[in-house]
Amino acid sequence: IDNALQDANHASELSSALLDFARASYDVSQISLVNLRLDETLAEAKLSLLQKNTDYKIGINYMDSAGDKDESNYDFYGNPYLLQIAFSNLMENACKYSGDKSCHIEIEVDYQNIKIHFTDHGIGIAEKDLSKIFDLFYRGSNKSYEKGNGIGLSIVKRIVEIHQGKLNVSSKVLKGSTFTIQFPSKK
Repeated sequence: IDNALQDANHASELSSALLDFARASYDVSQISLVNLRLDETLAEAKLSLLQKNTDYKIGINYMDSAGDKDESNYDFYGNPYLLQIAFSNLMENACKYSGDKSCHIEIEVDYQNIKIHFTDHGIGIAEKDLSKIFDLFYRGSNKSYEKGNGIGLSIVKRIVEIHQGKLNVSSKVLKGSTFTIQFPSKK
């Protein structure tokens, strides 16, 4: 019964991930975009993830390079549902692939960009895998460390692209990884 339940949960997670990928692959004109606060959307994704995984540790640090401490620096035009999926996925990956189950986030604002860095001190990603990790269904050489289906980072990349952003990764094996999302500032 336990094995059947695990298989059912895995199938449910896979179908949810595929639905999220389909939503992220829509024609952009079909996706409703609204004015939102990017920092609040990030905080909501964090709270939602922590409710499901109480052993995760996620910290958010705010850096304002513009120097004016204006809350409107975080104003953004986007789809909150899709953005929360992207943020949750990066936070969950950071926690899953680090021994201390933690993710450190820095949200950095300047006059032209909003950058969000998701950092872990986990197992890292092999250099040979870095160019492929955003490919649908690709699982790197560290796939035996944690269960997954190779869809999450593809979803994240597509969501970031829908919002005219860029997604980059830097990683060192056994040192950790940093995924950086860069969005154009609304200002």
